[in-house]
Amino acid sequence: MGVSVGVSVGVGVIVGVSVGVAVAVAVNVGVTRLRAGTSQEYLPQIGASNTLRADITSIPIHAGVAYYLTPYNQGDFQARAYLGGGFMNMVYNRATLQWLGTGIPGGQSFRVTGTNDGPGFYGEVGAHLFFAGKLSVLLSGLYRSNQVRNLVDENTGAVIVNAQGEPVSLDVGGAGFRMAVGIGF
Repeated sequence: MGVSVGVSVGVGVIVGVSVGVAVAVAVNVGVTRLRAGTSQEYLPQIGASNTLRADITSIPIHAGVAYYLTPYNQGDFQARAYLGGGFMNMVYNRATLQWLGTGIPGGQSFRVTGTNDGPGFYGEVGAHLFFAGKLSVLLSGLYRSNQVRNLVDENTGAVIVNAQGEPVSLDVGGAGFRMAVGIGF
């Protein structure tokens, strides 16, 4: 019987620029940083521990467009629904798996880091709310399809394979929700 202690952390930072090209079209370009990690410690007996840690870092670079639909106006308030999409490139991908055994007979600690780049796309739908006083709120749901295939070992350059002998891939796609507050000029 063992004890399990775990920590999980996920962080996403978005830096981007959106420029209105026409009345109903905006061009979006930006860089995002995704980072997540988890650590599990197993205590199988007194004086022994197994620590398993996994970390992922990825930087998606995206470029796309958003089409704004007809606005709804009510006094000083305006709401515009929009549809958007574009292409992404996943760069600086790092997936690390590490095991550290203390007090385990015959246990050899290891650390494997895989890296590669991969293309993808994104789509989003949302609403842009404009209030009096140059304040705006952006609410959107988005979907990313990004998969980095054939991760290679950072030290040797060899393709990393799983237990079935297939190349390991990193899937950083999925659905999400975005909220932003802006103050315009």
